[in-house]
Amino acid sequence: MSSSDGVSAPAPTRSPLELAAAERAMLEDTWPMELITDPARQPLEVFTPTDYATRALAADHLEDVVVFRNGAEALGVSAEQALPPWVLGALEAAKRPEGASVLEFLRHVVANEPQVAGLLKANVEFVNEKGVQKEAKPPRSRSRSRSRSRSRSRSRSRSPVPRHTKSKGRRGQDESTISSRSRRSGSRSPDEDPRSLGPRLKVTEAKVASGDAKVEDLYVCELRRIKAIRQPPAFRLPPGPCALLGASRTKTLRRLQVADALGDLARWALSWDTQDDGVFVGGRHSGKGLHVDQVFWSNVGHNVSGYKLLATWPAGRASTKLHETMLDSVFAPPLTRDQLAALRGAARVVLLRPGDVFVMSGGVAHATLTVGSEELNMTAYESFVSLNPRHARHFLRTGDKRGAYSLHRGAMPRRELEDFKDHTIDALEALVEAPRPAVETARFAVPEDDAVALRAVLRAHAAATAEMLCDNDSYYRKYLRPRTREGLLQLPWHSCREALE
Repeated sequence: MSSSDGVSAPAPTRSPLELAAAERAMLEDTWPMELITDPARQPLEVFTPTDYATRALAADHLEDVVVFRNGAEALGVSAEQALPPWVLGALEAAKRPEGASVLEFLRHVVANEPQVAGLLKANVEFVNEKGVQKEAKPPRSRSRSRSRSRSRSRSRSRSPVPRHTKSKGRRGQDESTISSRSRRSGSRSPDEDPRSLGPRLKVTEAKVASGDAKVEDLYVCELRRIKAIRQPPAFRLPPGPCALLGASRTKTLRRLQVADALGDLARWALSWDTQDDGVFVGGRHSGKGLHVDQVFWSNVGHNVSGYKLLATWPAGRASTKLHETMLDSVFAPPLTRDQLAALRGAARVVLLRPGDVFVMSGGVAHATLTVGSEELNMTAYESFVSLNPRHARHFLRTGDKRGAYSLHRGAMPRRELEDFKDHTIDALEALVEAPRPAVETARFAVPEDDAVALRAVLRAHAAATAEMLCDNDSYYRKYLRPRTREGLLQLPWHSCREALE
């Protein structure tokens, strides 16, 4: 593909990992260097925003990882653009001579941004004596309902999208800042809601004081707002529901998400979760334990700061076995014999640098490890289900009761999954109503030839996936209306007509 200035850009490639001396020193005591630098395990690197969008939305990345080095800048979602200033301030305040600290990050937010802390929630996790990740949970108030987040690695509750119901309207409220919202509602204590950061910090400090948790093992997961707010997308959407779950209301703490960079192109998916995106924060040798996400979707990631190792495994039986035998195992050094054997079976071992954006499947086993001590690693994720027929077919394997893809723990319950499928039907109906991918709404220029090709492949994928869903899943056969199905099958003809005009 061409770059926006018409110069031919390098084709996506799987290049050997080149390490600076400081990076090599940073990695010495983590995972085996021969695995980190193995050419066969390297990600597919892309070099333009258009290639990144194409690989995320249309290509098969099920057993791959796609990385756009320093892509956040090119996509227009750099840390300074995407995050409120208090986040960057907390990352800076967490730096210590002995190494950046998650505990200091939380203390800074609670002490210096109490109104912000009262409106945010997160899971703070530590590693027990068996090397398994556990959550530091505050006592639960019976008067409060369960969280309704679609967490990546756990099903916590019912989906916020009710069955056979369409969301209404578009996001119409500017973000401003979290603290300004709290001022309008009066002074708030971070201890008012047991899910907020104040109570989480107290429980975490108690775990550390008792010796149950080590400061260096702490890892913040799924950092976001407690309550959804109206926040307009950075581009104009057609009226009505669509793939973007946060089009009406969102819990994100970010100003801009990767979906905002893609503009209307992000609507060309079965689902894109801009409502319950998650921010993860970790210090040296902390990370997210091995797991398969509760739905077999994909994730786009923005590695905001710091360095991280990511390992992914092949789909199917290999991932299922690891999920059952090593669930929540944190691959921190020194590695156990089982962890080392598992890493040797990984399909990809990827070093993520500050500013990188990437795409990976959450429907395969994966694990991460923060490397480097000078700054905390912060990564933001948005889950999505692409229209690529192989990815859509993999999504349908969520909740399998038997076979190579059956998970005995952690899969989204059937009723919740049906709610989610209802949302994907709304997304397909929206494509029929607005059948032209508006590439001009992206935060980057898409060359005209690439725009024509991308529109054609997205429409073709939508038509093929609609057929596949109805052929392989009784829920879609029952609830995807014949008129919608026929409209999806006609989508490729739009590209033909446009080519003749």
